[in-house]
Amino acid sequence: DVMKLACSDNKVNFIYGFFVALCTMLDFALIVVSYLLILKTVLSIASMAERLKALNTCISHICAVLIFYVPIITLAAMHRFAKHKSPL
Repeated sequence: DVMKLACSDNKVNFIYGFFVALCTMLDFALIVVSYLLILKTVLSIASMAERLKALNTCISHICAVLIFYVPIITLAAMHRFAKHKSPL
């Protein structure tokens, strides 16, 4: 929004912001793919107790990733699509 107020050409800043957003989404996609592979491997373990132990190890990292990415994605979507809503 601040860049729109500038009287100069802001194409470089727009492209840089778009590139950073794409890198963040690529990072998130790679994390999702890696956790799908981990889940596939864990579900192939024969013992139920060992499965639960392996899943409990991963759950704290999954929560940390979600705590980081959910607000970023939500704020980006709100900024992009909810321009005419009230700030509250």
